[in-house]
Amino acid sequence: MLWVLYRAYGRDLTAPLKVGALAIVIVGALCVYAAPQLGVQQRVHQAVDDIERYVSGESRTSSVGARFEMWKGASHLIIEKPLLGWGHNGYQQGMQSLGEAGVIDSGVLQFGHAHNEFIDATAKRGILGLVALLLLYLVPLRLFMCELNAPNLKLRSLAVAGALLPVAYIDFGFSQVLLIHNSGVMIYAFWLVVLWGCYRACQRQFEKNGY
Repeated sequence: MLWVLYRAYGRDLTAPLKVGALAIVIVGALCVYAAPQLGVQQRVHQAVDDIERYVSGESRTSSVGARFEMWKGASHLIIEKPLLGWGHNGYQQGMQSLGEAGVIDSGVLQFGHAHNEFIDATAKRGILGLVALLLLYLVPLRLFMCELNAPNLKLRSLAVAGALLPVAYIDFGFSQVLLIHNSGVMIYAFWLVVLWGCYRACQRQFEKNGY
């Protein structure tokens, strides 16, 4: 997301301002990490601990460990049916079989998805499903980014907002499946329509005025 903001506004900054902005981001991140009230430090330490316990074999059902197990199981299913996938019911049955065979910990069988948007789409709908998901994100991103350096700041701000939407969903999708929930689908679809409508109206306005 910071990359999108930099692409839109960073080039207008002088070198000292760029250094200052980078310093503010780094210091701000360190302050957020250092403040115990925010809980970020605790979550980072917990994640590291989860990874260490997963690698050692002590626990495979922690927050991070369970995701690793689900990704491992889904990877086995993808290899077996790479093109069209297993479908929702087939995915559940396939994971159940892997749990019974001891390939993955049976503690993760309670989850109906792989906690990764891209792995889940590939396991359930195959490579074709993954391509469709990528198009759902990358086509709007590409269209909005056409005006990421527009001289008019109103148009540029709408382009930035539109580009940030799929980028944010891509980020979230690495550890969660948002499009399996009604709320995730509606938020993406609603804001995409609203932002695209405003963006195109603004584009037409400036094209009409010859800007």
